[in-house]
Amino acid sequence: MHRIDDFSPRQIDGLSDQVHEIMSYFQPYTKINEDGTPETDNNDRPIVRQSKYRQLPIKEINALYNKINTINAYHQTQKNHLQKKMINE
Repeated sequence: MHRIDDFSPRQIDGLSDQVHEIMSYFQPYTKINEDGTPETDNNDRPIVRQSKYRQLPIKEINALYNKINTINAYHQTQKNHLQKKMINE
């Protein structure tokens, strides 16, 4: 609460927009075309799709996360090795 006191009304509006955008990934949605018309089925009922979150490639993201962690661990090992070498010299 103390930190938000430092925000301007414009920043709070921007933060609200960002939270709304994030939350939209977890809610069902209906695609809308460039004219603003919702996607419909053969009976002109809006087609409600699962949340965008369910469409994320979770396995691929997890694999990439693991690769990044491996690189970071290697980098940290090299950094520690270099520090030990410098101390011993």
